[in-house]
Amino acid sequence: MDSGPDPSEQELLSKLHESIRQYRRLLFLQLELSRNGTVPGPKHPFHKSEEPLKDANREVEGCFNLYAQASCKRLCNMLQKRLPRELRDMIYRHISTRDNIVIRNGKPPQERAHYWDASFVGVATQRELVANYYSTSPVTILPLLPGSAPRYDGIHEPLANDPRVPGLQPLTFISEVTYVFTPGTLQRASKVNTAPLKSLLSLKTGAKITLVLTAWVPTPHSWLLHGGMDTFRDIVLSYHALAAKFKKSGYKVTVSLAKWPLNGTQATVLFQPDEDFSWESWKQKAEMVTLDHLQGR
Repeated sequence: MDSGPDPSEQELLSKLHESIRQYRRLLFLQLELSRNGTVPGPKHPFHKSEEPLKDANREVEGCFNLYAQASCKRLCNMLQKRLPRELRDMIYRHISTRDNIVIRNGKPPQERAHYWDASFVGVATQRELVANYYSTSPVTILPLLPGSAPRYDGIHEPLANDPRVPGLQPLTFISEVTYVFTPGTLQRASKVNTAPLKSLLSLKTGAKITLVLTAWVPTPHSWLLHGGMDTFRDIVLSYHALAAKFKKSGYKVTVSLAKWPLNGTQATVLFQPDEDFSWESWKQKAEMVTLDHLQGR
């Protein structure tokens, strides 16, 4: 059985209790002055200002932080010694390490909760927490602003490493990515740039990749007047080679179509992971689905 806090942790706890007692004493003196309406004498703690109470509050916070770090680290060290990795991963998921990682303009958000800090959980547990976070969290790559032309740097640059854990490579853990193309990036078939998507080949084999191609369609009539359907169909066709390469490389690929802005609208699935990705099949389905999709059926 665990014997409880070690001497250094017990000392930190004692200091925390003492700082709380000192804060309460000063708070009582302040309340007494306020209630009686008296002026503090030269030797009174509040003779010149209320700084002593603020200092005492900062001391409590500092002592609490040091004790929290020591006690959390002791608990995590105990978990490392007594529980297998499978059970530790269950604990990590219970404290909500799973998230929806959204990359806008190549800048993924960073979790700042205290339990990501090695000073609280230790290096080994921190590494497992971050690895579990990436392995259970789906990644969505979006533009910076709706309707703008985003700078798609792919997934490799923003997720090549994690600043919290030197040497950890998020790409080796990520298992689900959705790549959204806005009308700003789908202008003409001759300008389609598939280079950023090639960074997805850095993902582990078996990862899920969803490509979402979007089109700005105010009304079916205005879209067709500008020849938009033909252009969009050509763009869909231009992604066949890369999507087929993803599937051949062992990824589970889904291709969907959606109107922009998304606004929670349901996307039309063009290809499921288990479907035939041959050129003939791709062309036939692109001809049928894009027509129905763009006309709002």
